[in-house]
Amino acid sequence: MNFVLFHIGDTTLPDLLAKSIRKFSPNSLIYFVTDNATKKIDDADHCVTINGDPEKIMTFRLKAYSEIKLKEHAIYLDTDMLMLKSYNFKEFEKFDIALCSREFGNDAKINENYKNQNWSNYSGKSAGEVFPYVACFSITKDYLFWKDCYNELLKLDEKFHYWYGDQEVMRLLLETKNYHFSKIKEGTMCPPLEYLKEDSIFAHFKGGRKNQMEEIGRAHV
Repeated sequence: MNFVLFHIGDTTLPDLLAKSIRKFSPNSLIYFVTDNATKKIDDADHCVTINGDPEKIMTFRLKAYSEIKLKEHAIYLDTDMLMLKSYNFKEFEKFDIALCSREFGNDAKINENYKNQNWSNYSGKSAGEVFPYVACFSITKDYLFWKDCYNELLKLDEKFHYWYGDQEVMRLLLETKNYHFSKIKEGTMCPPLEYLKEDSIFAHFKGGRKNQMEEIGRAHV
């Protein structure tokens, strides 16, 4: 399987993630996608630089995923994660896309002032309603889904270019296009650190958990 890691800035986290992939999926190819200013990581098989605006991180990431133009199945990962065990991902290769369905924090109400942006259009709605898919772990058969996502994001309000844009376009596209689609269980594949189970494949150090990833990762890989 191919793994695609997009990251801008300090490479401590993507370096640990790549090392964990190399440990548990040694025959995989790792693509590290970044900008010209970011240091490359040693465990990547391919380092690809893409031009984009790092402030508009949602737009940049979707642009990068589409511009590397992979024509085979690949796993696209957030870099605040660690692989914990080997797993055969072949079951997902019969689908166009497989997205991670949200299982944690579904009932949390959307913060209408998140990052000083106006999210009042989601007033009273929960994260599970608005963003049923988390973007930390996705599998696609080629780059075309990401091209669709990028083009859809360009139509949206600018706030989505900074935050939530990937999750917004995933929901919109699944509502309007006929993909051969599968859901991946967040709790089994990549739960937040405190929800790890014995059979979890990845640990996700999202949000404030990132400061624990280096210590755990160094011991792990």
